[in-house]
Amino acid sequence: MGPRASIVIPAHNEAAVIGPTLERVLRDAAPGEFDVVVVCNGCSDGTAGAAAKLPGVRVVETPVGSKIAALNLGDVVATTFPRVYLDADIEVDTASLRAVVRALEEGAVIAAPLPRVDLAGCGPGARLYFTLWRHLGYAREHVVGSGFYALSEQGRARFGTFPDLVADDLFVYSLFRAGERVNPPGARFVIRAPRSLRATLDRRTRIVFGNLQLRAATGRIPDVPRPTPPGVVAQKPWLVPAAAVYVVVNTVAARRAQARLAAGQAVGWNRDESRRVRDMSGKNAVTRGLVSASTVKGWAKVANFFRYDSKELARAAIGPGVYVSPTVSVRNGARVSIGAGSHIGQWSCLWAGDSDGRIEIGDHALLAPDVFITASDYDFDAGPGPVMDLPKRERDVRIGSNCWLGAKVVVVAGVTIGDGAVVAAGSVVTRDIPENAVAAGVPARVVRMRGERRDDQ
Repeated sequence: MGPRASIVIPAHNEAAVIGPTLERVLRDAAPGEFDVVVVCNGCSDGTAGAAAKLPGVRVVETPVGSKIAALNLGDVVATTFPRVYLDADIEVDTASLRAVVRALEEGAVIAAPLPRVDLAGCGPGARLYFTLWRHLGYAREHVVGSGFYALSEQGRARFGTFPDLVADDLFVYSLFRAGERVNPPGARFVIRAPRSLRATLDRRTRIVFGNLQLRAATGRIPDVPRPTPPGVVAQKPWLVPAAAVYVVVNTVAARRAQARLAAGQAVGWNRDESRRVRDMSGKNAVTRGLVSASTVKGWAKVANFFRYDSKELARAAIGPGVYVSPTVSVRNGARVSIGAGSHIGQWSCLWAGDSDGRIEIGDHALLAPDVFITASDYDFDAGPGPVMDLPKRERDVRIGSNCWLGAKVVVVAGVTIGDGAVVAAGSVVTRDIPENAVAAGVPARVVRMRGERRDDQ
């Protein structure tokens, strides 16, 4: 039996990321299950060697540094359909890849996982921008692109070679109606957001340039699923600061892209090196510029708040695929760890101890808005007098994997919440919660175990 699908990965100087990308894709794959072709285009680093270390990966090298040329060369070398087109820095696991391939085998013509944006280490401006972006219809429904799309043989037959356009994914997106673009349930891939607002602006300039170039070359204007930014703010007014950053970035990017297109200037790939090297220096430069230019005092206060907490968040140990709302408050981030795929809702507080009290959150945990977790408290029995003059007691807090903490849950120092536990909204957790328990109340008590029949059923 031949390979189930071909995967084409164009790579230009991607030695830092190509190995982890391939390892994640192939981790649970059977030998020969996928035909993987890495097209090293114009590389001057060790991309080819890093890719060749993975068994079953074929490496093709070309001196032409062009993503479009690499995609077309990959199509020539690839052996089968369905065909997956994957950027070298995208994180996707074998299960999600299989779900996409299965959808195409069952009749879909184009498919992709839904994106999850990794904001770990991002500055406040970039965090605000992508917080708004992830609520847009484009990022939530009928998603194709942003580094991953896959076609059946019938879908690939809708065009010949890839045209010489900046936005290959937008070109492919424009060829299919919304109802044809399939996102299999449960399939996800991770986009690493640019760490700075300047890098975000460069990325957005390239995207807008691609939109304008596509329209000029083909006359096509891709549909934009709702909600758009005004619709997002109407539904979630607390995202107004994020919307402000989004509008400013898009406005500046549009002007830059239009000027370059009118002057006949090409837009380079503007690859975001901040996602490949963990370097937080200067991350707030653009944000400070926006704040200093703003006449709205409230916006300046918001920016100052996010700047402080983003520094603490950058010190935390954060796994891949984690979403942390830009309004989350973090204290003593070096003693905070968040496992892979977890979600920390807006206005939540993760306050580790000043000395040794840690907060440890497992994989795929869900914290709703306004969750408060602290690893220290005041020893009010130590004597009379002002509470803030009393000594603190620090004890570790552990939140297990696959837990769900509802809105406005409070977790005090020293508590362990077991894997799979659920804590009802508004509860105050003062003692340990066992695995797979459902707890509620002030103080929280176990009311049943997950899977047990509820009294009201």
